Amino acid sequence: MLKGWLRAAWAMGMLLTCMAWAGESGHVDVSIDRDGSTRAAYRFAPGTSLRFTGEEAWQESVRKAGWKSDPACFTFARNEITLGTDPRCARESIALDWDDKPRDRMYPPLIHLRNGGVLLYAAYLEVLNPAGKSVAEFRLHAPPGGIVSFRERKSSSELVLDSRTFEHGDGGWFYFGPDRFVEERAARVLADDGVAESLEAVMNRLAPQVIELYASRLGAPYAHRPTFYLTWIARERPGRTQQADLVPGGEVRFGVIGSGWRDVPADALGPFETVVAHELAHMWNMGVFKHPPWAAAWLHEGNSELLATSALLALGKIDDAEASKRISNATVECGIYARGRAWKDIREREAGRYPYACGMALQFAIVAAARRDKPALDAFGYWRDAWKSHPTYYEAVFEQEALARGDEALASVLRQTLTSSLPLIEGLKRLYALAGLRTAAATSLSPSLTTAFAGNLMGGIMRADCHGTMSVFTYPDYFHIEYQDELPCQQLRSGLDVVDIAGVEAARRPIEASQAVARACASDRTVALKTRDGETLGVACPQQDGPPLDAALIEFDPAQVAPVLDATRPRPERNAAAASLHAAFLN
Repeated sequence: MLKGWLRAAWAMGMLLTCMAWAGESGHVDVSIDRDGSTRAAYRFAPGTSLRFTGEEAWQESVRKAGWKSDPACFTFARNEITLGTDPRCARESIALDWDDKPRDRMYPPLIHLRNGGVLLYAAYLEVLNPAGKSVAEFRLHAPPGGIVSFRERKSSSELVLDSRTFEHGDGGWFYFGPDRFVEERAARVLADDGVAESLEAVMNRLAPQVIELYASRLGAPYAHRPTFYLTWIARERPGRTQQADLVPGGEVRFGVIGSGWRDVPADALGPFETVVAHELAHMWNMGVFKHPPWAAAWLHEGNSELLATSALLALGKIDDAEASKRISNATVECGIYARGRAWKDIREREAGRYPYACGMALQFAIVAAARRDKPALDAFGYWRDAWKSHPTYYEAVFEQEALARGDEALASVLRQTLTSSLPLIEGLKRLYALAGLRTAAATSLSPSLTTAFAGNLMGGIMRADCHGTMSVFTYPDYFHIEYQDELPCQQLRSGLDVVDIAGVEAARRPIEASQAVARACASDRTVALKTRDGETLGVACPQQDGPPLDAALIEFDPAQVAPVLDATRPRPERNAAAASLHAAFLN
């Protein structure tokens, strides 16, 4: 979207010039064209073949949906780009575009901001130089009347990022647009036009407290001054959700999704506070300390969930009961998704909510067991000690830490839980028992878990019917389906609103719907779906890698949960009524 400042600048004749071929060394030019499109030009010798640095699946997805180029000048094969030899190709570039639909485990390639600028994710453009030794140099050209920015640097003309910038594979956001940055206490902040002031205020107030807490409790400061981007995605879509990401080097993008963020009541800001604390935890578990590229996502996502809850508890943003509810929800959600399977047998455990829910449940259980004879140890202390020994960390660190402390009992349960055929929920229960944690049976799913599980159920049905990238949005009484790509689906199509799965109002009653799906598939191999328009569809059965759902609904004692998260915060003395409630809980 072009704003007046950019259109006026073009009218004054401030045109970007094409760069000539730069010989064998070469570089990548990135700029904004006069029509507002974002462009990338690979300025290397004609006929050169270059290899992209990102994952092949991501690169292919980005190119298919968002890259428009002259096929004679730019040809793609797997993870490579080959440059054409026709003389006219020296003037050609690739037009980049994208939509603002969130995609699982994937940074958005291009975000159109309402202020007229764009955010462009560098990793999708990075190529190794012709020798294949390092990432090629970038030359970022500011739009007329605006700036280009990367990390702590910005320019009204050109930024040159040499090959050393990305030598550790950090990626990053390139910003092209008006200079709306504000220097706040914790970070350099750019809030997009129209974002609720209350969100910016929460971020700027909470972030310094969280950063200071992490630095002191985890025993290491963060080396960079962060940059925060606060964006509003899909403003007309109903609802209120959020999606955020962090790039090592200190760039955090907080994206709020849906029209519900237009007017945000004070009591609805809690989820955004959690997102802030979660993303800032990544500054440590992906920046100060690092996991290898092959390490599973539950390691750092579960860690961020655990540390975020611990930080909000330590800062008094949530109380013991809320902290305990979050741990209970993570455990129940993880058990629902696992469906009786062992951790090693859950093939989809890197996607969706698995890394967050199961990662948090597992890591809470590990910390709880590790501190059973060390009451001063908590989540912060556990990870401070683990990272001191293993600044580059991986899944085996948990067992190694237990063995280093002489805790063979914990090491044994970890081996059973993470590598054997023991059902995951049973492994969690053994860890909880080892920690001496008391649990009680819950009677129903929380509203957030109902939504999460319902969406997961509908997502499984979509995967059985379609191939490609799709989204399902769960509303109180229906599912809305959207496709990101043109998909070869059998029955489903973009825009459908599904209200009934296998004869059950699945958005409201996902457990019953899951059991109905299992019964239908056992007899007919198809599942009946009904839309809000009254249409009935017969969809192939989703793959069931475990038994039909039998949710294990449990709750924890808040008095036991809180010290695991934060052992330093004084706990108020409970009165007689509270003690009576506690006794009832345990019984």
